[in-house]
Amino acid sequence: MAADLANQLIDDFSLPAEHGSVSLYDTYEAAGRRLSRDKLSRDVYLQRRFTRCTPPGWLQQLPQFLWRRIWTLNIDDTLGVAYDTSESRKQKLAEFNWIDRHVDSHDSLQAIQLHGSARRPDQLVFSILQYVRATTARHAWHRIFGDHISQQPFIVVGARLTDEIDLAEILAAGTTVRENHGLPSLIVLKDVTPLAREKLEASGLQVIQSTAQDFFAELLPKVRQAETRLAGTFGFHNAPPGPEAIAFLAQFVELRLDAKPPLNRADFYSGFDPAWFDILESLDARFLRTAEIVASVEQASNAASPTQQVELLFGPMGTGKTTALLRVAKELIALRCTPWLFRGDTVVDVGAAKYWLKRLPRSVLLFDGIADHATALNALLEGGANDGLNVNIVATERERRLRQTLSAIPPAFIGDHRLRHVSQLNDADIFCLVAKLTEKTRLGKLTRETAYRQRNYFRNDSGRLLWVGMANLEGGGGFIDRLTTRFAELDSLSRDVVHAIAISYQFGYSLPVGVIATATGMNPKVLLSEIRDGQLSEWVRPTNQGMALKHRFVATTIVERTLDLAKRYRQTLAVATALAPLVDRDAIRLRTIPYRIVRNLLDAGTVEELVGGLAVSWYRELESGYGWNARYWEQRALTHVAVDDLPAARSYAEKAFDILKDPFTMTTLGGVLLRQATKIQMKSGVPAMDLYWEGVELLRRARASASTHGDHPVTVFVNQTIAFCKSLPNDSPLPAAVVSTMESWLTTFEATPAFGYSFNARWCSDAQKAWLELLVKHSAST
Repeated sequence: MAADLANQLIDDFSLPAEHGSVSLYDTYEAAGRRLSRDKLSRDVYLQRRFTRCTPPGWLQQLPQFLWRRIWTLNIDDTLGVAYDTSESRKQKLAEFNWIDRHVDSHDSLQAIQLHGSARRPDQLVFSILQYVRATTARHAWHRIFGDHISQQPFIVVGARLTDEIDLAEILAAGTTVRENHGLPSLIVLKDVTPLAREKLEASGLQVIQSTAQDFFAELLPKVRQAETRLAGTFGFHNAPPGPEAIAFLAQFVELRLDAKPPLNRADFYSGFDPAWFDILESLDARFLRTAEIVASVEQASNAASPTQQVELLFGPMGTGKTTALLRVAKELIALRCTPWLFRGDTVVDVGAAKYWLKRLPRSVLLFDGIADHATALNALLEGGANDGLNVNIVATERERRLRQTLSAIPPAFIGDHRLRHVSQLNDADIFCLVAKLTEKTRLGKLTRETAYRQRNYFRNDSGRLLWVGMANLEGGGGFIDRLTTRFAELDSLSRDVVHAIAISYQFGYSLPVGVIATATGMNPKVLLSEIRDGQLSEWVRPTNQGMALKHRFVATTIVERTLDLAKRYRQTLAVATALAPLVDRDAIRLRTIPYRIVRNLLDAGTVEELVGGLAVSWYRELESGYGWNARYWEQRALTHVAVDDLPAARSYAEKAFDILKDPFTMTTLGGVLLRQATKIQMKSGVPAMDLYWEGVELLRRARASASTHGDHPVTVFVNQTIAFCKSLPNDSPLPAAVVSTMESWLTTFEATPAFGYSFNARWCSDAQKAWLELLVKHSAST
């Protein structure tokens, strides 16, 4: 314990103090100015004292459990020894010091040493100065711990959480885990005073007064019983689920008819994102697209041979896509299918999903937002086709991300007939919607109107737009006006919080608490208190991954209507800067939530929409946080392309290509080179053929190495080649090599899977017409 170590330092370093008279912080600092009685420096002394330790009995039980992550405040090596010597461990341990680079890996069990390790005594967190350094440094682990303990279920063992200066603000903030999960976080303490219990319970922790040995001795058989029940429920022959099953269950949640209502229930009809329990209570109306998807999945599930398919609902925001997805899930249960909703916090584990589908072929996988996972799902679909597995997927996506999805998944698995566009309500949908609102007595201002007038309200007054009609139904007045008026009533710091969350949630991603606090300066404890009981409670809701607004439509509206250009610039920079420590190469590999937020936020088109002419300056300010990242330089290059600054665009595209040689950087650099060749030709009249062919070669390599079925290198080549040829003199024939290359690319594109999508076929037809016109024009001139 801390007091014991302080007394040992007093004795072994001959400090002028009595036992119990000074703190560990003071004795630690004083020992650093002396040698011990054995002529050891303080660091060597601590290294010998706290390495090659014997783990206590309770700690030797930990390897028998499956943990998501372990955080430790101790500096000794007992945890590592326990895992190294265990004959029944379920996971391999990987230890990280608080100062180490953040890695988010599921390949091994991470143990994070928040106060350092005696093996590296120069990086311990003991003195006041070291506590300050740990708190203020830009390292990610303390911030990640703060986000997780405030939102995820924890078991705290032994640590009293009262004397840790670097964690004081985090722990004082409390936890929303009971609201998020319906479960408490536990703290196991051998002794606890009434006052300490009161403080811990006020922070949201449930106190278990017990020794660690007794706690884990009681817990282990209960876990084994739960694993056996789980195995029986899902047909694993009463054997404990293997790592593949555990991995699948960590990524997907079963949507069950006996689900319990959430503790803090939001009003579905007031515009909150739909929850599974809203569908269980039949609060939603059944629209035509739902029936089409259910029929398709039923046919696939009952087919004589295994099928692999994706049913995709796509459309603009606020059109009921998520509600329809959950309605499909409920109806599939009646057809003896089991719906599994993807949690969305990391990349899809394809191996685990195949393992699960092989054993439970009537499982249906649901994705509320498929674009970020399309490449992994294509691998799952292809693997299912090769192995004879049923792979039935139902998904949603916003219209603007449709092309990204279809570039990864070919028509063989999805096809035009499974692309369900959701935009405006048809008459059948309106009839069902009015009937449902009548049944639930939620017609608002239409209550006393005739049935014809009620339906006409959704047809004409609301323009057949679901969200607009629902938003104006019960509140009166224009929804946008009400929203912006209520928003203006918030204090400035609360508005900053809503803005930060809206910037992230417009892409569909919750923002971690630590990122919000860093980006806005709001104390985490105040933030969580305001979200639970204060003025932010009607705007913000906790999720498993962080904080979200009540609906994505609200997030988009807030960004578009309440942020002027200067504020957008400042707020988006603050969010991107706060996210930077959480995004590294491992985060990219695992496609974590922070990575996905950054990927969307750094998109050149998005930045142009958000900050307009300030985009060049915006990227410049983020160089210190993202300069290692190829995508940052690639998108920065595209921003300079947009303002016709091709020299800078080339330098940045070259930088991206130097960092990472992949189809994206090749395509960006190739496109820039073709643009430069065109510009040189237009200015000087001298064809820059070497530059042109250099760009074409990069695009050819991009096309050859692409793992997806996308068309981007093709479209860049065709569009830029047409532009290049238009810049050539009309009285000269087109270069024969350019003509043959263009015809080869267009011909081979027609043979690719991407051509199977109608929009690609239309683009190819238009490109062929434009090319033919050029050929005729130059042929006629000669």
